[in-house]
Amino acid sequence: MHAVAALNTIMGRWGLKASSEWNISGEPCSGFASDATDWDHQRNINPFIKCVCSYDNNTVCHITRLRLHELNVIGHIPSELQNLTYLVDLDMNYNYLTGAIPSFIGKFTGMLYLYDLYIKFYIHVPWIGRVLSYLSFIV
Repeated sequence: MHAVAALNTIMGRWGLKASSEWNISGEPCSGFASDATDWDHQRNINPFIKCVCSYDNNTVCHITRLRLHELNVIGHIPSELQNLTYLVDLDMNYNYLTGAIPSFIGKFTGMLYLYDLYIKFYIHVPWIGRVLSYLSFIV
């Protein structure tokens, strides 16, 4: 599934609309998503994505950061998230997600930050050892 389709499905499942800064019908890695806009200082843009466009000699971009912060989302982490395979930073902080942490999170070997305060997950996460050396799981 293409990154745009994955993002649109995730947003739709949670009843959210993409930020007006996103190009949700074409190349999402444009505008704020790919320029030098500082992710940490743009809290007013939420949801927010950031891309790295240095793949294949600077011809390919991938979504590397996804912020879905404090959107009062209720539910589970959707399986479509696994299609954003280049994520290194996932901020779902201050939402109300429940259920098991999906095992596909363990496949995000480049993941550095996973923000999940107020998530109520089941304790059993057998795959977490594969990524603990890389992951800063902020609870």
